[in-house]
Amino acid sequence: MAGGEDPIERAKSFVEYYKHARIDKEIIAKLPYVKVVKFEDLCLNYSDTVDDIFNFIGIKNKDLKKSECYFKPLESASNIGLWRDCSLVENISIKYIEKELAGWSV
Repeated sequence: MAGGEDPIERAKSFVEYYKHARIDKEIIAKLPYVKVVKFEDLCLNYSDTVDDIFNFIGIKNKDLKKSECYFKPLESASNIGLWRDCSLVENISIKYIEKELAGWSV
């Protein structure tokens, strides 16, 4: 992602990326062979989300849930919301993102 080290420029790049990704996501999500999974759902509701993925791709053997040795949902969940404890310039960047993405779906 463009923007380098400057948090404001990075925020601007993120907004541009987000808008394009969401437009593409709406198109892609309608395809019959695509399952959209939110990272937050995978972290905060791992078991149900994995069940949903397995059902979508037709995996019946629930013993295949060994992926927790590679992906640690509780560890990742603890990183959600790190933006709440940030510097002043990062907070300005967050406000910019909130303003620019107001009304956009997640």
